[in-house]
Parts: sequence; C-alpha cells; structure tokens
Amino acid sequence: MRVTQEALTNVSRHAQSKTAEVSLRMASNGLELTVTDTGIGFNGVKKSPLCLGFASMQERVRLLKGKLTVDSKPDHGTMVRAWVPFEKNHVA
Repeated sequence: MRVTQEALTNVSRHAQSKTAEVSLRMASNGLELTVTDTGIGFNGVKKSPLCLGFASMQERVRLLKGKLTVDSKPDHGTMVRAWVPFEKNHVA
C-alpha cells in the first residue's frame, strides 16, 4: 500500500502527467504492483531528486523479500514495478 502511495505522490508532484495507471496482479508466485505514467521521466534514480522516496519504496519491498525496479526515460514517463512473494503459509 505504501509503495503505491509513494509512487502516485511522485507522479503528482514531479511527473507532469495528467494520468497514471496502477495495476496489481498475481505473477510468479507473488504479487506484482505496477505504477506507470506518461510524464516527463528522468535519467536514473540516483540523479533524481526523488531518490529518498525511491529508497523508502525499495526498503519496504526488500523487507518483504521482494524486488523493486524503476524504469524511466526523459520525455517517456516512468514505470515503478514492485514484486513481493507470497508467504508459503498464506497460499491456498
């Protein structure tokens, strides 16, 4: 939930995009969250003023033994993808 909130906050504050798409689906024995926008994008997270927000998202996903990726290119928008595994005792 917090990763979604942070990603959408970044879209609202920085992307200059009028829309964002949020997707949640089961994938590879886990859940995959994707937040995509068609905003201004940027060159790499480390050079971005957003790096604290991305670090926070990455830490939250890491604590769940998942993986976070951020793909962005100037003038082509940004895609944040978080995948977290199902816990073995919660899978039906």
